[in-house]
Amino acid sequence: MTKKFKFFIATILILFTILYMTYSMPLPFVSSIWNVDNNTLNNKFSLRHRIADGFILTERLIGVQKKDVQKLLGIPPETGYFKKWDLVYYLGQERGFLGIDSEWLVLKIDENNKVVETRIVSD
Repeated sequence: MTKKFKFFIATILILFTILYMTYSMPLPFVSSIWNVDNNTLNNKFSLRHRIADGFILTERLIGVQKKDVQKLLGIPPETGYFKKWDLVYYLGQERGFLGIDSEWLVLKIDENNKVVETRIVSD
């Protein structure tokens, strides 16, 4: 391999890494980003997805009281989806090349009103 070709391959890998970090890395919770309107959420690159990823990765919501989750994330609107989950938050359009569904942050609450499980699911 020539030096130019190696440089080209290295440049491409660096660009893909930057793109991955820009559009995929989990984000910390920021109220103003989380509380955007649903029209903004219909975007595969919605920041709300990445905040939810951060919740899942860090397990930040596990053990938190239901009322505190609702204070942080808001009271979720009624939905006909995911009846076995106690709190359901719309994240936006499903990520991926052919994402045609929606993604949701779902939380299970125990008898002590604490979060015991969180997931990101698609409908």
